[in-house]
Amino acid sequence: MTKETALYKQKMERNLKGNEQKKTEEELYLAAKVFENAMDEIVITDSKAVIQKVNRAFTEITGYSEEEVIGKNTRILKSGKQDTEFYTKMWDSIITSGKWEGNLWNRKKDGSIYPEWKIIIAVKDENNKTTHYISMARDMSERVKYEEQIKYQAYHDILTGLPNRLLFYDRLSIALANAQRGKQRIAVIFLDIDGFKSVNDNFGHNVGDILLQSITKRLMKGIRKGDTIGRLGGDEFIFILPQITVKEMINMIALRLLNILKEPFLINEYTFQITGSMGISHYPDDGDDIETLLKKADMAMYQAKEKGKNNYQFYSEQATD
Repeated sequence: MTKETALYKQKMERNLKGNEQKKTEEELYLAAKVFENAMDEIVITDSKAVIQKVNRAFTEITGYSEEEVIGKNTRILKSGKQDTEFYTKMWDSIITSGKWEGNLWNRKKDGSIYPEWKIIIAVKDENNKTTHYISMARDMSERVKYEEQIKYQAYHDILTGLPNRLLFYDRLSIALANAQRGKQRIAVIFLDIDGFKSVNDNFGHNVGDILLQSITKRLMKGIRKGDTIGRLGGDEFIFILPQITVKEMINMIALRLLNILKEPFLINEYTFQITGSMGISHYPDDGDDIETLLKKADMAMYQAKEKGKNNYQFYSEQATD
């Protein structure tokens, strides 16, 4: 090999090493940019889960600064919602497969907890020994909130927030099962607001809706803790009164509800004088299933209408003959 050839070879090797170094530096720079600007939380720990580095998303979501968590174990983020068995299974997965993926709740600096989807990856050296863990997590608060809202709307009346027919039937089913086991009595009250149609016809549905919301607030003050009030639609409300020991308890609650409705309602500078007609059935005397009890409470409500409205009636076989 001539001197010129050797010098050319050395120059090419230096250029190659320089290019490789430049490429490595560029890749490290890009990786750092991705790490810092990722929208998801990224946490790097050592093999003992002691935090070594976090990205900007982590600090923004959790409220912790980088300085506050570096050197701390990831346990500072535990929410308490997951039990020991959960974490045992999670670490078993990481140890055996090198990876875990799933949903969990973590705790922010201010003490509030939030849901996240997380993936944890074990980083191993050439000897297959774990040196680091990298976790990436996405804040699922908005998604969980949306799902809860959809679930809430499926079981609640949108206008009043009361249980709708589906949830009310479920509550009544549970109340009946409890009453049957404990040999207790329960009452079902069907309430119809007298003459409510004229409110919508004369003042508009907007005023009618506000009035229904005001009526709901009043009625909720008239029942006991543990009672249920639902709205089946329109101006019809229905109640479950569990753990009835004597009939006088039903009389007392029904009378209280009627008196609550009599107080004037002021809606958009209009004053409304409202009354209601109520029908009452109770388990076990009037039936032992949902449909029978609701049907008989509805029939008793029409009996109250026929008796001049603004009153309550217990279901009576004689009155329906």
